[in-house]
Amino acid sequence: MGKIEESLKDFQEAIRLGNELGNQQMMLRCLTQVPMLIYNTTFETLMPSFCNRGLELARSLGAKGSEASIIALSTYSNYVWIRSSSFEEINRALVLAKESAQPEAIFQIKLLLSVLERWSGNPIRSLEHSEGLIEILQSLFNLFLASTVFFARGWALTDAGRYYESIQFLSKWINILEQNAIHFNLGRCLNGLGWTYAELYNFEKAFILNNRAIDNVIQLRKKSPSILFSSLEMQGQTEVNLMENKFDMGKTEEAWRHITRFERESSHKDYDFLRDRWSNRMKELKATIL
Repeated sequence: MGKIEESLKDFQEAIRLGNELGNQQMMLRCLTQVPMLIYNTTFETLMPSFCNRGLELARSLGAKGSEASIIALSTYSNYVWIRSSSFEEINRALVLAKESAQPEAIFQIKLLLSVLERWSGNPIRSLEHSEGLIEILQSLFNLFLASTVFFARGWALTDAGRYYESIQFLSKWINILEQNAIHFNLGRCLNGLGWTYAELYNFEKAFILNNRAIDNVIQLRKKSPSILFSSLEMQGQTEVNLMENKFDMGKTEEAWRHITRFERESSHKDYDFLRDRWSNRMKELKATIL
């Protein structure tokens, strides 16, 4: 059993105790945190139950911050699973969070918007949302949550053509994550840094970093089996990075064998989480080689 599995069991027990003792505030704290823990795991089918229960309790208590956080995470989960492209609900949640004056709710929603804007091709808006978040989260000693900002901001810096800034930023935070044994999102930071070096035509350095990202995925799956979907998505992104690195280094036959091997491996439905993020790139590379 990994840390996510253990954390979920602890939250479920705390919710049960809170219900028995009539401690609604304790229940709400747990119900607000669970969606971020499970949305991209094998427990994602529990999201509607936790979110609906949390929203009902938050509204009955007039807790706008918790209500905003749950709305945002539910919308974000719909985006990554069913490709809903509307951010309207998350933007409304941000307004609600600001009305609540709850810093944690505001930070979490801006974090989600930073990731979504980058995925939607808006790196400048992504950078605007992430501005100042890392320092605040670091001061709260929440490096796990901050790690999401690390990769999103690093990717956005590269998207914006600020390559050397991205290298300095990601290198610094990769060291911090490794020193604190925070494995989740480390792979995204590593393959993001590899991508940045590839943009600067340093394919050998990119290749080394992408191999480190693959090693991280293997370790992540051992530590927490429930993180299967997210770790396979990280693997998909990194495998395609490696294919591109091989092709760019003139190793076309190796790149082709890699494509053929991973096409077979990734045909399993477990790879469907955010599949289009890497599969389209693999198809494009395959067409280029052909």
